[in-house]
Amino acid sequence: MNRWNYFDLKIQKNIIVDIHLIMEITMEYELITDRVQLEGTYYFEFLPGKYENKCWGEYSAYLTEDSLVLIEELLIQVNPCYDHYSVTEFSSRQINQFTEELAKTIAKIEMDKYLIASTIFSDDYIKKLNKNLRAKKNEVIELVTDLKNWMEQMIQAYDTITVIGI
Repeated sequence: MNRWNYFDLKIQKNIIVDIHLIMEITMEYELITDRVQLEGTYYFEFLPGKYENKCWGEYSAYLTEDSLVLIEELLIQVNPCYDHYSVTEFSSRQINQFTEELAKTIAKIEMDKYLIASTIFSDDYIKKLNKNLRAKKNEVIELVTDLKNWMEQMIQAYDTITVIGI
């Protein structure tokens, strides 16, 4: 790698770090169930039913990446085939297991005993998210509760829920 490319990479890495610092201050955690609220396409979609080459479902729920990272390791725990960048189906059994884990997560957050873990993001970013978790505890509890309730409702009508990654 020549010196110019190394310098470019160093600048890009610093820009990414700066963006994460800004996001730490401005992050908002919410489950979006109305497509009108979406700004752009950088969302994870929770699609009731099987994926049939169509996104932005009428009954889908959406999370930003900063919201998803709060519970992503739980998705991996109940379905080791989960892929952050692809389409992953979850059976009703897996969804029931996932909602049980969400209930445990809510209790841990309430007691300040929950730490975000990630095999995808850097340790520095996860440290920032964990710090932000304490600052926005009530917002995070509301998000996780809303996701749990939405999934419990949807799994009554559909035999699978598909997570469409970014």
